[in-house]
Amino acid sequence: MCEIPGEELIAGAKGIAEGGPPSLAGKTVNKFRPGGLMIVRAGGNAGMFSGIIGGWSAGGPRGSVPVTREVKP
Repeated sequence: MCEIPGEELIAGAKGIAEGGPPSLAGKTVNKFRPGGLMIVRAGGNAGMFSGIIGGWSAGGPRGSVPVTREVKP
């Protein structure tokens, strides 16, 4: 499921002071911003290795943007 109840994100939810505005209550919110889920594949001749790149919680001009590039031996 890629959505979460807004009640779980508002300030004070689950005893956490930080959070979103009370207006999120009663709404369903996407867990990922549009274009915010990055799926990558990497590998080489060795095989049997993998990795996961965690999502960026802050994107756009105030956050960060992942940058990838091909690395050739």
